[in-house]
Amino acid sequence: MWAVVVARGELQVRDNVINDVIDEQLNAATHSSVDEWLADIKMSRYRENFARCGYTRVSQLTRLTRRDLTTRVGVSLVGHQKKILNSIQALRAGVVDPLLA
Repeated sequence: MWAVVVARGELQVRDNVINDVIDEQLNAATHSSVDEWLADIKMSRYRENFARCGYTRVSQLTRLTRRDLTTRVGVSLVGHQKKILNSIQALRAGVVDPLLA
């Protein structure tokens, strides 16, 4: 019985994670700028950092690496790095920016 409860709990967690990823992918497809993308993922505090590094188009983000994020952009908080990189991964997964299509 305990295994069933744990399994259901794990399924719920997985469902929530999957839904979050899908939401990020849908949001990524609708961004017209890096500023808008950062606002949607609640990371607007890095707007000036991205602009200073020349990241102005959403399509540029797909080439951003963890190293770029930490050394060039200046995102030092691990949780923020993960959130930004997860959203970038959704962009890489084939979600197309409508302005680039």
